[in-house]
Amino acid sequence: MTRNRIVGLLGSGLLVVGIFSPVFKIPGAKALTFFESGIVDAVGLIGLSILSAIFLFARNYRALLFTGIGSLAITVNMLAYYHAQLLGTKTAEAVNTGLTQAGAARAQLQWGWGLLVLGSILIMACPLISEERFDEATVSSRSRPVQPVSVARDNAMNPSSGRSEP
Repeated sequence: MTRNRIVGLLGSGLLVVGIFSPVFKIPGAKALTFFESGIVDAVGLIGLSILSAIFLFARNYRALLFTGIGSLAITVNMLAYYHAQLLGTKTAEAVNTGLTQAGAARAQLQWGWGLLVLGSILIMACPLISEERFDEATVSSRSRPVQPVSVARDNAMNPSSGRSEP
């Protein structure tokens, strides 16, 4: 599997996990997830995550820029919206989502936002990462000890000597 596919799948996975992770919490109540607070946006993010995985396996890396930007735009938009709600600038919407003004003042943003942002960034980074294979052969070839300069020079100058020094 190539490095950019690993990074892309990790980003898609982080998006899905972030949707079901807590995004804000009101003391004395349970933490709300992104899915519970905005089902339409959550379904959109799930769709973009699945679409990103399809583009990864089809090796359409340019399209990942669009799915990554789209998922980051949805995430930042919802983060700004809920942050504005928690600051009390939109108290009417806060009441509609079950937050009272006093509860909104004590609410805290949670770690789910970090997963959503990181997943979107990883998806956007896929086209920028080389397609070098990441497997055991690559790792083991890089972990070989380096030959001293004198042995390497002797082998290069006299290749027919048949020596197999490390």
